[in-house]
Amino acid sequence: MKALLLILNLCFFTLSAQILEKDIVDGFKLGKTEFLTYHMMDEIELITPYEEGIYSRDKCDKLIFNFFQKHKPKTFELVHRGKSHSGSGYHIGELSTQDNNYMVYILITSGKEDKISEIRIELDD
Repeated sequence: MKALLLILNLCFFTLSAQILEKDIVDGFKLGKTEFLTYHMMDEIELITPYEEGIYSRDKCDKLIFNFFQKHKPKTFELVHRGKSHSGSGYHIGELSTQDNNYMVYILITSGKEDKISEIRIELDD
């Protein structure tokens, strides 16, 4: 019975991580903030070429929405993912928009649920 619970628990966490990753990709590829907002912590650090600070989930949603309005996404591709020594996860992606290319860094804080705690969007020179 314990083995079954362990397997079910492992499957749940694996599925949860896959959904988070798919939503990150879809959010940036389609310019849909709701895919990202669903997985954000209550407060999130956001760094873009226009903004830098710690914002509420709702404010962060509006700021990313504004970014997507100015820079319509064309493609988004995850190029790296991993875990830090502290157990936090991260995703690094390349965002191509109609006017520029950006590197996107996303920090995932692990806990009861994995949540996005930081999004960094930097111009790719």
